[in-house]
This record gives sequence, C-alpha cells and structure tokens, in this order.
Amino acid sequence: MTVWAVLAGGKGSRYGGPKAAASHGDTTFLGHCLSVIEEASEPGDTIAVSVAFDWQPDIPAHCTMVADTLDAPGPAHSIARLAQCALDRNENLVFMAVDMLGVTPPTLRLLRDRAAASVRAGRPAVAVARGGAGLHWVLGAVPAPLAASIVSNGDSVSAVQVLLRLCPVDAVDVQPDELLDVNTPELRPD
Repeated sequence: MTVWAVLAGGKGSRYGGPKAAASHGDTTFLGHCLSVIEEASEPGDTIAVSVAFDWQPDIPAHCTMVADTLDAPGPAHSIARLAQCALDRNENLVFMAVDMLGVTPPTLRLLRDRAAASVRAGRPAVAVARGGAGLHWVLGAVPAPLAASIVSNGDSVSAVQVLLRLCPVDAVDVQPDELLDVNTPELRPD
C-alpha cells in the first residue's frame, strides 16, 4: 500500500495566487495532479493533499487533507507532514508538487517501485526524480522505514531539507518534459 500525495499548500506568490486552484484545461492544477495519481494508484491506497494551514482548497471526499502547521513553510515541511500520514499507515509515500503538470502515472509508479525495492534490498532510500539540472526534491518517494526520521524533524524546514539530502538517495531518471515547474503563468504548457 502507498500514500500518494500532492504538495498543494503553496501561496503561489510568483504565480499570482495559489496554484492548486489555477485552471488547467477543464480542471485545476490540483484536479489534474489528482487524476494522474488516481491512474497510478491501486485500490486501497491513500491519496493525500498537503494544504496550507490557512487555506484549504476543495478536495474530493476520498482524499485525505494534511494541513501544514507553519505559515509559508515550503515543501520540506509539507513532505514531513505527509510522511507522518504514511508513518501512521506504515506505508511508503510518493509525492509530487501541484505545479508539475507533465508528470505521468508511469513515473509515479517508478518512484514507488524504486522506494519499495530499496526496502526489499535492505537499504531504504528516498527516490528522487532526476533530470535536466539535477534532482527535483518535490517529486519523489519516501520508504516507510525512513518516514519517522523525516517526521521527527518536521518542525524545522531546514532540518527536513538537510535530512532528505542526508538520507540515502536513489536518483530516478525522468524525462525533462515531466519536470517542468509551472512557477509563473508564462510557463503553463497549455
């Protein structure tokens, strides 16, 4: 079983508003990401959405909402909050940023499979997407055995960022077009 998650708590200051609610085709950024996750997931998996503590988008009833506890904490804190959700279920966590509109279900499954394989091999590692300029820390997977370490540092954004880099890392090659971060409206793929 897996916890699949969208990092959707950003205020989108460079974008001009929260990206989770921004339109994308006939849906929103968040709606698009959830459809990609739903295609990648399996029955019985959990789908979670990380949201800002003071802003909660509409999410489908079958999704778990995980609120940040800090104002403008950044993605590392959100990953730690989602790791707690996975730890509570003793499951691996696969996460993606809400503005990564090119990510495909096969890539999410690959991240899941690499994290699971690292556990089976006795060497748990955080699976992180790699492409273009390097590692993309907002698209990855945390195996259940590493979740507690990430959670225990969740109140310190810098500690989580350092910890993610200190954990064993399995860099997973991903096609560059899947790694586009839509940080400003001009970068929209549509």
